[in-house]
Amino acid sequence: MIQEINYDKSDLTTGILHLGIGRFHRAHQADLYHEACNTGRRDLGVIGVSLRSQNVIKELSPRNFDYHLWVKDSELVKDIKVLKNVLFLQEDRDEILSIVQDQNLKVITLTVTEKGYLLNSVIYPILEEILLVRMQMNLPLVIISCDNLPDNSHILKARLFEFTKNIELKDWTEKNCAFPSSMVDRIVPATTEKDRSDFHQFSSIEDEGVVTTETFSQWYIEDFNHPLKSFIDIPGVSWSTQMNEVEKMKLRLLNAAHSYLAYAGQLKGYTYVHDAVQDPQLREDIQEIWREARFTITRDLDLDSYCEQLLKRFENNFLNHKLFQIGHDGSQKIPVRIQNSIKERREVDLSSPALEKAVVAWKSYISTIDQATLKKIDPNFIS
Repeated sequence: MIQEINYDKSDLTTGILHLGIGRFHRAHQADLYHEACNTGRRDLGVIGVSLRSQNVIKELSPRNFDYHLWVKDSELVKDIKVLKNVLFLQEDRDEILSIVQDQNLKVITLTVTEKGYLLNSVIYPILEEILLVRMQMNLPLVIISCDNLPDNSHILKARLFEFTKNIELKDWTEKNCAFPSSMVDRIVPATTEKDRSDFHQFSSIEDEGVVTTETFSQWYIEDFNHPLKSFIDIPGVSWSTQMNEVEKMKLRLLNAAHSYLAYAGQLKGYTYVHDAVQDPQLREDIQEIWREARFTITRDLDLDSYCEQLLKRFENNFLNHKLFQIGHDGSQKIPVRIQNSIKERREVDLSSPALEKAVVAWKSYISTIDQATLKKIDPNFIS
C-alpha cells in the first residue's frame, strides 16, 4: 500500500537542522515529522547535514531529497518529503550558518553514533559556530541527541562546554537553550541493492534512496521547560521524567542483546538477526542477559512485555538486519550496553555470567578480525 500524501515540500518552512543524516534519522524522526505534516503541520521541514561524505547527497539528490520509506512488515510505502536539502559539512559550512539565522529554525537533532561524542568529534566546532550565530541574534534553540548513550544530550552539552572557551556563549546557552536527552528505537538495516530491487518489484518505483524499517517506532524525550517545547510535541513523541530508566531499558535490553547476537552469532556463522535469534543456545543466552540486566532497571516499567516484544522484533525476517552492521564500534557500545550492568550488579555482590559471556563474545569476535578490517569497523578500538 502506498500512503496518500497531503502536503507539498514547497509549503514547508525549515524548523529542524539534523546532524548525521543517515538512514536511521530518515526512518525515524523524519518519518514522525512527515506524519505530522501529513495532518497539517507546515513548520517541520528538515535540512540534513552529512558529516563524513557526500554519498547521501548523491543518493538523494536525483529525487530532490525525497525518498521512500518501506515499512516492510506492514507492506506500507511512504513518500517522505520533509527533507528539503542535504549539505556537506566540509564544503557547506557557510550555508549551514546562514540557515541557522532563520527564526523559523527551532531544533537541532543529532544521530552521529556513540563515537560521534568523543571530544575530537567534528560536531563540537560546528555547534559552537551555530550557537554563536544564534546568540548574536538572540534566538533560542533546542538541541536533542538521538544516539544510544545514557544522558545523551547532557553528555553533548557537557562536552560542548568543555570544548568551547567562550564564557559568554556558555552563559547565553545555559539561559536560552535546552538539551533534553532522548531515547529512540526503531530497527533500520542498511539498504542493499537487493532491497532496492525488491522495492522496485513490490512498488514499481525506482528509488536509490529507499529505506527499509519495521512498524515499531518509539521516541522518548526528557520532559523539559522551554518556550520551544511545543514545537517538538508531535504524535509519536512521549515525554518522560525518568529518562535514565527509559534509556537503560533500551540500552541494556535491546542493544545489549543485539550486540551479543552480533558477535556470538557471527562466530557461529549467522548473517542476520532473525536467523541468529532462532539458534536455541543464543536465544537462551539473550534471555539470561535480560534476566541479569533487568535487575538494574526500575520495576515501574513493563519489562516483561518489552522483552516479549523484542523477541518478535528480532524474529522479523522482513528486515534482513545484518549482524555485521550491528557489530560496528563495539569498543564504544559494549561499556554502555553491557559493562554498566555488570558493574551495578557487582556493587551488590551479584555475579553476571550471561553478561560476561557477551563481553567474551565481543573479544573473541575481535580476535578473528584482521587489523585493516578492525580499523574500519571500530576505529577507536585500543587493544
